[in-house]
Amino acid sequence: PEETQRLLEDLHRDYAGVGAYVSNDPKKQFTISRPIFGGPVYRAGLMAGDVILNIDGVDTTGMPVEDAVRRLKGPPGTSVVISVFRRGWPEPKDFSLVRSRIVIPSVAYDVLPGKVGFLQIYSFSDETASEVAKVLDTFDQQGVLSLILDLRWNGGGYLNAAVDIASEFLNTGSLVVSEKGRAGVYEDREHRSHTLRRTGIHIAPD
Repeated sequence: PEETQRLLEDLHRDYAGVGAYVSNDPKKQFTISRPIFGGPVYRAGLMAGDVILNIDGVDTTGMPVEDAVRRLKGPPGTSVVISVFRRGWPEPKDFSLVRSRIVIPSVAYDVLPGKVGFLQIYSFSDETASEVAKVLDTFDQQGVLSLILDLRWNGGGYLNAAVDIASEFLNTGSLVVSEKGRAGVYEDREHRSHTLRRTGIHIAPD
């Protein structure tokens, strides 16, 4: 159940917390990898590489990342106090952060030289298809001629979101994915593209 809950949180990309990507460094110290723009951590002036030594007085050294993250999350408007150490500081500093609603985009994009569109999809969450559609509209407006679709580090997600995204590029009725299950237990299924295609960028044969 806990793993399922974490998966659902990742797919919704919408939670209340302090707004930062975090990890454990080689010394098992709980470290900020990157603040999320506009979030409480960002507004407090904290930076990538800052070490969170404790959360509300609880030592984070050696603590599993999932447990530390759970302590940082909470209802919007509630406070959490973290003790932070930064290289060059003589001693740690305490920061009182007010949790807020954090919405993390599941895509990133850029237009590269030669009118090449770069689109990275982090996960297939419930909002990803609409986010991709907006990016493709932007590409059309900027005259993008070709596309790099980056799915590295994509952990998966909702099948219908992936089909919706594929439908932006494929002709209606093209096979996107098929499922084959045990006879008499799970029926075979096919998922085909539907009528979302709006872009002249074509990444697969009809």
